[in-house]
Amino acid sequence: MLKLKRAEVSVRELTQERDELREAGAQLPRLPTRPHTASAALPALCAGSCLTRAGSCAVDSQTGPWFEDVKRGVEGRVRDAMRLAESLQARLDATQAQHAVTLNALNLEKSDLSGHLATTLATCHDLEAALKQAR
Repeated sequence: MLKLKRAEVSVRELTQERDELREAGAQLPRLPTRPHTASAALPALCAGSCLTRAGSCAVDSQTGPWFEDVKRGVEGRVRDAMRLAESLQARLDATQAQHAVTLNALNLEKSDLSGHLATTLATCHDLEAALKQAR
């Protein structure tokens, strides 16, 4: 029972903290989502932000440890995505080549079977005619 009460208190505390964070987030200025709007709003955001140091904004020069970490992360994801795209393209090319070979083989088999079908139908018609004459 004691564990249940502790859990309830913990849930209430977490809910209260979540609500406080939501309120704090609602009070933050909305950042623009479109690139041209963002670049136009950047100087105003830099002027009032904690990123401003000695008259120059770290965002303007895009330097600093945070930008370097982000840049490395993005570059790594791009490299991984390019490797994946190249491997998928190679697999697709191999599959297409294999399907082309299979299609050619099936077309040859189809033409061979069509010839056998024509021969069999001709033989069948000849046998029907011979049967009619025999009666």
